[in-house]
Amino acid sequence: MSTLTYRKLAFSKGVPYLLLVLGLASLEAIGSRVFEYTWLVGPTLPLVETNVVTAAVSLFVLGAVWMVLTREGVTSADIGLSREFIAPATAAVAGYFLVLNLVGVGLAIASGHAETIGYQWTVPPAVAIVFFFWMLLIAGLVEEVIFRGYIQTKCVALLGGGTRLRIGVGVVIAGLLFSVSHIPRVVVAGAPSGLGPVTYLGLLAINGIVFGVLYEWTHNLWVSILVHAAGNMPGTAGVLFFTTAGWPAWATAGYQIAYLGFTAGMVLAYRRWAFGAEWMPVWLVRTTEGSMT
Repeated sequence: MSTLTYRKLAFSKGVPYLLLVLGLASLEAIGSRVFEYTWLVGPTLPLVETNVVTAAVSLFVLGAVWMVLTREGVTSADIGLSREFIAPATAAVAGYFLVLNLVGVGLAIASGHAETIGYQWTVPPAVAIVFFFWMLLIAGLVEEVIFRGYIQTKCVALLGGGTRLRIGVGVVIAGLLFSVSHIPRVVVAGAPSGLGPVTYLGLLAINGIVFGVLYEWTHNLWVSILVHAAGNMPGTAGVLFFTTAGWPAWATAGYQIAYLGFTAGMVLAYRRWAFGAEWMPVWLVRTTEGSMT
């Protein structure tokens, strides 16, 4: 029987601090996009092709949000971001992509499309490694701390705690705000990959909700950070070494079923192990000073 003790995650401030973070998120969304696509101020970082000023804006906002969390009395462990969370998150996400790749390779061979197996990213492997760690910092860490670690968690707290409905509303709010934060990118540079603006923003909303669900089910922010960074890799989304292009319908359907099934399996396996570890901080109820009883 597990000896895990559930506890409250309490924010010491109310709505004004949430509004402050929303303002900071807007600053990051607008400022970084303008510097990256319009003004082009400062040198470009090698390999990652990101403007130095763009990176500085994102890191400044991350630091400001971190200060807000500190003022709220919330620690890195409280939101699942401390060091002890890194290893289980890495094992879970790496294991997920490993199994998914093995199934994808098997489906490619079984369907007679072995030619779809191979390196899929659009940059050399050495550059891809650098790019991944950069995405881990700029896209993963910055955006997940803002939208999942603070906004989603704070919204659930303001809504009054731990019912599934309130958690779901918090997840959806953070997911929609995550999508809205990319509107400046669409306005300044258009949607990527030939997507229409509405389609692109819709996909981002779905991704934001998925990241939020992963966070809620694991209480480990590193899980959504790693998945977020992997999804931003150039070429095939995620850490995948095959493409489904040209596969027959049954193979593509098999891959989609495997994708969903392994995602659920990863979460269930993680919960079974990590939630039974007494040293893993897990919250059952989130509250604010104004909603505590």
